[in-house]
Amino acid sequence: MGTQAFANGLGELSESAQPLVDRLRPIAEALHAQAHPPASDGGAAAPDPALDPLVEFRAFEAWYETDRGHPFLQTFERYVPPTPLVEF
Repeated sequence: MGTQAFANGLGELSESAQPLVDRLRPIAEALHAQAHPPASDGGAAAPDPALDPLVEFRAFEAWYETDRGHPFLQTFERYVPPTPLVEF
């Protein structure tokens, strides 16, 4: 694993996760740019319209579905049976 992965706190991920991380990076960068826009000459902060998190997520979702055969958000739609509550 590369030194960059450890520097970014991603050292515990396997090499097979790297393409996923690389595809998620533009979403994170766009979210950061929207949350922390650089100050313009007038002092007011204006987000960069070229960095749109929704556009980046849609591109990621299209890649993920092509690569994995199902939409990314479908990953979170797994049924988890109720766990019995035990009281002592």
